[in-house]
Amino acid sequence: MDFIGYSCPVCDKNFHADDDIVVCPVCGTPHHRDCYEKNGECINADKHSQGYNFETDADEKSAPDGAIKCKQCGHLNPEGCFFCSQCRAPLENRQNANTYQGGSPFGGAPFGGTPFGGGNPNGGNPFGGNMGGFNTVQFDPMAGVSPDAEFDEGAKAGEVAKYVKQNTTYFMQVFNKIKNFGKSKFSFAGLFFGGGYLLYRKQYVIGTIITVIMAACLIFSTYGNFTVLNNILNDIYSDTSIKLTSYTQLFSLVGEKINLLDMQSYVIVMATFVCEIIFYGLYLFCGFNANRLYYKHCCKQVNKIKTNATSDTESDNQLQTKGGVNTALGFSLLAVLLLINFVPQFIF
Repeated sequence: MDFIGYSCPVCDKNFHADDDIVVCPVCGTPHHRDCYEKNGECINADKHSQGYNFETDADEKSAPDGAIKCKQCGHLNPEGCFFCSQCRAPLENRQNANTYQGGSPFGGAPFGGTPFGGGNPNGGNPFGGNMGGFNTVQFDPMAGVSPDAEFDEGAKAGEVAKYVKQNTTYFMQVFNKIKNFGKSKFSFAGLFFGGGYLLYRKQYVIGTIITVIMAACLIFSTYGNFTVLNNILNDIYSDTSIKLTSYTQLFSLVGEKINLLDMQSYVIVMATFVCEIIFYGLYLFCGFNANRLYYKHCCKQVNKIKTNATSDTESDNQLQTKGGVNTALGFSLLAVLLLINFVPQFIF
């Protein structure tokens, strides 16, 4: 039996996928191991003689009509919700999961008519959209993609959504487009954060490679800018005989100064330019390819988890615990990037 969503009867805290759970051999009541050892026996030991059974009792105390119980934290949510209002985890076994096939979450058609199932009083949207301002994407975390839709590596869309966790609506749209049309969508997060964004999304191998290259290029170009190039600019601005009138004149003077450098300084300047091209080129690479890389990563990881798991319950737990994002790593990389950019100002 899957105890995620139930609470320990001793400490009253909800069970999670990585908790160490002890089950009473007599009645099947689950406890945290520490709680069981602290209590010394099953919390329901006095009911054993009456034939108490936890699973039977749990069925009788299941979520009331009109409510959906979150399997992640146990919170009761109103019917029609797609995410838990407490922990934001996707809610399972909900009605209208395939709203794109069976109408909107409110019973209306998702591609025409009002969001509440009635006809459009204005005669309908000529583009098939919803005149009321609502659509299935706003309510369905699967963005109209069937949970049983097949992605790459034998991974199903519903399984991939569990692994993605954060922002599933956006990624389901993008992944479905990649699968069906071979076209991705430009990632502004990848453009702005480069390899750090890949690491944030737990793509540790490719993310580490790109981040290391970007960091090396940034460090070297920063060194070149704050030593050789900075000295050239200082010489130009300190020369009172030079009257700068335009950026074109400045660039021309910088070029002349570079040609007069010794070999070592000249190599540093050229290497600095190359490093900056690589650095910003990798930002563009991540912008154009981050979503496609993440799609392949998710499908591969889902397939790996399904292959190694011994049961559907274990597979489901691992999808939710191993997926998602690494927020701490993302903020750490951002801090390092800021240090590399600003610390040299106090050194050189």
